[in-house]
Amino acid sequence: MCQVEFELARAALKQLKGPVSDQEKLLVYGLYKQATQGDCDIPAPPASDVKARAKWEAWSANKGTSKMDAMRSYAAKVEELTKKEVGGMERQQRGVQEGRHKGLRVQSEELRKEEAG
Repeated sequence: MCQVEFELARAALKQLKGPVSDQEKLLVYGLYKQATQGDCDIPAPPASDVKARAKWEAWSANKGTSKMDAMRSYAAKVEELTKKEVGGMERQQRGVQEGRHKGLRVQSEELRKEEAG
């Protein structure tokens, strides 16, 4: 894994349009922080600051992971999210196509009934 591949994964993440769960966002965030800054060296925010605390925990969960390993894991997770989005788009497209075919069949059957009747 080199810096270029990591940056490509970072750019790919920005292009995602599909829904990404909060859990996945936190996982990616933690890996990104570990890859770019190393171990978390800031004190834990108060539990009352839920968002900051979740981000801190996501980063701290990677303590001891090398920057290079964090880059690899980050790129792999982004690739997984990209494939998930592409798969969802393909399923949606198939559904639209199937809907069109069903609509055409219904219209054809109605025309046949009109011609026969």
